[in-house]
Amino acid sequence: MASNLILTVTLNPALDKTYQVSRFAPGGVYHTEQQHTGAGGKGINVARVAKTLGAEVITTGFLGGQTGDYARHLLAQEGLNPDFEPCQQETRLCTAIVDPVSHTETKVNEPGPKIAPEEAARFLDRLRKLARQANFVTLSGRMPPGLPPDFYADCIEAVRESGAWVGLDTHGERIAATLQRGVFPDLLKPNAEELSEYAGHPILMFSDALPFTRAWRQAGCDSLITFGAQGALLHIAAGIWIGAPPVVQYKSAVGSGDAAFGAYVWALSQKMPFQESLQWAMGAGAANAETFGAALCDQSHIESLAQEVQMQAFQEA
Repeated sequence: MASNLILTVTLNPALDKTYQVSRFAPGGVYHTEQQHTGAGGKGINVARVAKTLGAEVITTGFLGGQTGDYARHLLAQEGLNPDFEPCQQETRLCTAIVDPVSHTETKVNEPGPKIAPEEAARFLDRLRKLARQANFVTLSGRMPPGLPPDFYADCIEAVRESGAWVGLDTHGERIAATLQRGVFPDLLKPNAEELSEYAGHPILMFSDALPFTRAWRQAGCDSLITFGAQGALLHIAAGIWIGAPPVVQYKSAVGSGDAAFGAYVWALSQKMPFQESLQWAMGAGAANAETFGAALCDQSHIESLAQEVQMQAFQEA
């Protein structure tokens, strides 16, 4: 195993199109000010940032049709080493309209290909083989149609056969289905919105997340909860920390949570202390917010912003 090789799983990748349109409103006709087309998906964003910081990465999941072929081509061009399971149906197209004036992002996402049971079984075999090459594996995003709700539990168990560390970033329903099986990753990394879905009520402040992160920690699972510009809460065996990112010139927050996840796992692969890993995560998230296009920030900018991250131990009332 390569100590800094990171395998990222994106079950429902996409061909992403991002347009910058100032003062966007429904019903109008607009010309884009900037545009970007790339292979997308949360795990791909994780891989992109980890590679930017120096890690060797492999990306996997499902890709199908001409859209999938083009996404695979773009991933290879980036050096993200695509090793995806082919699927019969077409990979999805996702469109984002970013308005830099109102700081809004409008997204239109296709559901993705329906995955047949035999395709799911073949993917798990592929995942077992790929996980043997890596010490760190990330599972990110929503699932395409056709997969059972607890498929992430199957993925975690497949990765665990290799002894690799595994982190999970998904939404509330899939978190619940995974944990109900009694299967815990090494790290859960939802954002506040995804945790709210899991909790069944709004998670607005760091303290709101603690009942859940405590329960996960008792089960041996660390957690990193991202709250956008507010920062993030890291709950590990050694304690609880808050990382507050610096104020940046906002362009787009698309992929900032993924950038943070990628930088955090990269830092762990470099055997950095947890607090320093959180600083790198917050630096990457902030750098991404200053960049048009998901996870396209550069290493020097991430490092510079990481040094500005304010860290503090969480003090419970």
